[in-house]
Amino acid sequence: MEKIGMIQNKKKIIGIVPTLHLYENDDPYQDRYVFINNYPKKVYEAGAIPLGLLFNDGKISLDQLELCDAFLFPGGSRIDHELYKVLLYAYQKKKPVLGICMGMQAMAIFSVMFEETHSKYAKMSSEEIKAVYQNMKKENPTLEMLEKPNGHGSIILNRTNEEEAKHFIQIEAGSFLEEVYGTLEERVVSLHNVVVRRVGPLFKIVAHAPDGIIEAIESVDPTLFWIGVQFHPEVTNDSLIAKWIEKI
Repeated sequence: MEKIGMIQNKKKIIGIVPTLHLYENDDPYQDRYVFINNYPKKVYEAGAIPLGLLFNDGKISLDQLELCDAFLFPGGSRIDHELYKVLLYAYQKKKPVLGICMGMQAMAIFSVMFEETHSKYAKMSSEEIKAVYQNMKKENPTLEMLEKPNGHGSIILNRTNEEEAKHFIQIEAGSFLEEVYGTLEERVVSLHNVVVRRVGPLFKIVAHAPDGIIEAIESVDPTLFWIGVQFHPEVTNDSLIAKWIEKI
């Protein structure tokens, strides 16, 4: 009975995806995986266990993914194409995903590539995925750089100015975001200068900024608990991450 109780009380393990900096120069000690403290802090506060995903020389390990109950794709400065393999694994295993800022952008790109490549995607190498993305980017870009952030990424955040980095978003009724915030309008921290212009059929758009920029997406499939937000719930007392973990 004691063993059964231990299994029932097992804490959720949330795999956190890093920003990869590998082979950017000739110094091997500059090869690194970057994690931001606020993400595991929020996971711990929600009663779960964060697990930083350390790739094998830039390639993801399936054994490591099997340890995770869900995945958090944080904000960052670059999307490595190996991250789409993590998303494919999560899709195939129906594991929850939360994408924040760059994480949501990766989810949007994945959804469009998945739509265009269909069943071939699972067998594609990272190099082939990259080629598909490069071609897609030329023909019909999913992401766009903002020439003038206009309140989206115009503030350099520090520990005291988060209120200055906030703007309102309009939330769709019946969405998970409405469940989280209990309202159809919320002020959120915005730090991005890249925006999502389209998503594939895996997602529906559930929040916009007043200027029409996409601020949140949710999976259409009710068996797939995937949420993407363009804003940053990890830098405030925002309850989004905790509510997402609570539903896993």
